[in-house]
Amino acid sequence: MSVFCGIGVCQACVAPDGTRPCLTPSVDSQQITDTQAETAPGSTHNRDPQQEEELVVVGAGPAGLSAALAAADAGVRVLVVDRGGKPGGQYLRQSTVRENTPPALIQRAQAHERIRFLLGHEIWRATRDQLEIADVEGRTTRVVRAAAIVLATGAYDRVVPFPGWELPGVVTVGGAQAQLKGLGVKVGQRVLVTGTGPLLLSLAVSLAEAGVEVVAVADPVRSRAWFRHVTTVVRAPRKLLQAAAYRGRLLRHRVPVWAGWEVREITPDRDVMIAKLRCGTKERAEIVDAIAVGHGFTPQVELASALGCALLVDPRDGSPIAQVDADLRTSQAGVFAAGELAGVGGADSAYATGTLAGLAAARHLGRLDESAYQVASKPWRRRAAAARRFADALHKVHGFAPGWSARVSDETVLCRCEGVTFGAVRAAQALGADDPRAVKLLTRAGMGRCQGRLCGLSAADVLGCAPLPYANRPIATPVPMRLLMEEDT
Repeated sequence: MSVFCGIGVCQACVAPDGTRPCLTPSVDSQQITDTQAETAPGSTHNRDPQQEEELVVVGAGPAGLSAALAAADAGVRVLVVDRGGKPGGQYLRQSTVRENTPPALIQRAQAHERIRFLLGHEIWRATRDQLEIADVEGRTTRVVRAAAIVLATGAYDRVVPFPGWELPGVVTVGGAQAQLKGLGVKVGQRVLVTGTGPLLLSLAVSLAEAGVEVVAVADPVRSRAWFRHVTTVVRAPRKLLQAAAYRGRLLRHRVPVWAGWEVREITPDRDVMIAKLRCGTKERAEIVDAIAVGHGFTPQVELASALGCALLVDPRDGSPIAQVDADLRTSQAGVFAAGELAGVGGADSAYATGTLAGLAAARHLGRLDESAYQVASKPWRRRAAAARRFADALHKVHGFAPGWSARVSDETVLCRCEGVTFGAVRAAQALGADDPRAVKLLTRAGMGRCQGRLCGLSAADVLGCAPLPYANRPIATPVPMRLLMEEDT
């Protein structure tokens, strides 16, 4: 199959040997640093001895790096684990095929004497007693015990299904951005960017400036939808200026923004695709070789669930998130959640909540007393609250109300991995299936490579239930069978 999520989550592009081209396009071109596994591809699986860490931060995006710096500045020794070849996550993604100057946040973290990185690795199984970590190609494993954990696992693109979204050549907006920024790969030469949300503009600018012909940015939401949130926008002038700057750059590249338009169907036609769009009673069709689509984000909650952290449904978008208190503490002592895991809020929220989580972890570890913690955390609480207000408005403008799936046709594919349609899930519901487990048994929806990551919210909306069961994955990320077979040897 082709690349879809572009960040190693959906497993759509996984090769027969278990590698994911979206993370490591080829063994020959992969740069293995001293923070990555040193065994050669195809070599015998190695298990490193257990190691003890004071604080493990999972995720090297804005939230994770902010948490690591806040804790390290307070005297905590920090290990940052991330599946990427370089720190930065999605928002600060660095190229892995050419050298560039990292953003200041990354430079600070890399230069800090109390911060170490374990890159090209991901946690595939977790308990509060230990974290089991494998490199992204499944060659080596290690066990880490941590006195405290900050989960900054981020999120991946949410796509609201429509006819043809499962076709090769359709990629998520975040995936297209990751491929371009991280690997220098263009998803196509004539691309339509569609869905809803501000990330569409960012991707369109990146593609256009890379020489891609961007047909248009199609978003069913019109600018006037923001009029009801004028106060929020006025209090966030930087966001307004950023949007205006994106519009200006698109104008220079002659990329139109089609407000009010949405893709209704994609059909293949030899080596290209025909995207059919609609705006009210008006329709149009565009020939493209790739389509980037995104309708917001879904937090990655697998590790939080595996660690026993209580989850809840975010009322703003229906996504599962970690339940946290004002100090970003989860229901598990010593485990903190930051960034999108505590509710999708964007980069500003990630910086603020990451710093708060790092400070809270330092207090938990005895590196900060209560007075010092309160003083250090106060400005970050204000920033987090401001970011939350803007994020709330963003959800109201670009979100989807419960029951949206009723408008999707029976023929539309719900589960990409297993080819299960909305009609099949509705038929199962008619037979009495009223929860995700029953739907899995009757249709296999959610049992493919992505394990419900892409289709879980859609299936839950059809059933009218919470999507929390899809978060329970004992194996947080797919790993080669040899890791399981050799576990006790």
